Amino acid sequence: PVGRAASPLTWPDCVQQARENHPGLLAAQQSVEAAQAGIRAARAGHLPQLSASGRASYADDSKTGGGEESYQGALDVSQSLYDGGSTRAAVRSAEAEWAVALAEARQTGADILYDVRIAYADLLYAQFQIGLLEQIRLRRADNVEMVELRYLGGQENQGSLALNQASLREAEMDLAQARRALQTAQSVLARAMGLAGAHPELVVSGEFADVQEPGAEEVESLIQATPAYAKAKAALERAEAGVQSARSGYRPTASVYGAAARYGAAIDMEEDSLSAGVRLTLPLWEGGRIVAEVRQAAARKAVVQADLTDVANTQHTSLDKALQAYREAGENVTVQQQFASAQELRAAIAREQYANGLLKFDNWDIIENDLISRQKSLLETRRQALLAEAAWWRVT
Repeated sequence: PVGRAASPLTWPDCVQQARENHPGLLAAQQSVEAAQAGIRAARAGHLPQLSASGRASYADDSKTGGGEESYQGALDVSQSLYDGGSTRAAVRSAEAEWAVALAEARQTGADILYDVRIAYADLLYAQFQIGLLEQIRLRRADNVEMVELRYLGGQENQGSLALNQASLREAEMDLAQARRALQTAQSVLARAMGLAGAHPELVVSGEFADVQEPGAEEVESLIQATPAYAKAKAALERAEAGVQSARSGYRPTASVYGAAARYGAAIDMEEDSLSAGVRLTLPLWEGGRIVAEVRQAAARKAVVQADLTDVANTQHTSLDKALQAYREAGENVTVQQQFASAQELRAAIAREQYANGLLKFDNWDIIENDLISRQKSLLETRRQALLAEAAWWRVT
């Protein structure tokens, strides 16, 4: 857990914290392990079955006025030779259940880590925002000082000074609000990672680096790799196993068995008994139950097959939208960077012209406001690009 002396968390640190602490991820992992145990249980049908039993009884005969004791201990073993394919279908169904649980765990992980990524981006943004707003406050304070000197020198009017003083007050208010937003972002990230309580010391490290556009990958392969598609495909496997299991009711079953026992009228059980054999069962008529079960399983398979097609279409649409938003976010960052660089150069020139009396206050003030607006816009655009990247990760 994060402590007061904790160093800033990187993004991999946040992921590790979530994996260790978030109850949703822990529950998803347990579901996968339970499904794996189900596979082992299904495969047990292929293995020999061994059991031991014991019996002690007493019978009272009212005619003779006496009683008779009997004791027995037995060891039974059996091995299925052929069960019509029901065990194989059970294993296939259990493996499909495991695939479904794994896909659901991947989807749960994608959803939870998406929330963590959003919270991480918000906290990183809040930290950078405070740094930017502190620079803006200092710039506004310098502007007030410069305009005040010109006002005292009779080169500027009182309205210009009052306007700059109001801009400084606004910058101070923005900074105070940003610091409160930082506290909220810290709490949101802590909860997203599964940490309880308040964590005012929580700090993250990272950069709003330029978002890299995803490579040219085959959409079809991306679709098939998504958790939603994997879950739907595993559900189809499970439905096909259900059909196979239902059809096994038509087929005979065969097994071998053996038994060894000791019995007798006393506890030492002096008599021995050995037996072995082959058991063959052939279903002849079961009232139409198997026919109905096969039809039911086939209908379920058709439903799941249709669901798989629908999921593929839905995922295709989601991928297209996420990729478009991802690309546009990267393009917006590039454009905003150019605007911010140009505005910084323009503001530097205008500041020097205003100080030398070569530029009117109104024009200089507009350029100053444009610079601050562009700086804020660039930071927000970088944040939006990071969120678009997170959305792409979630979909894929």
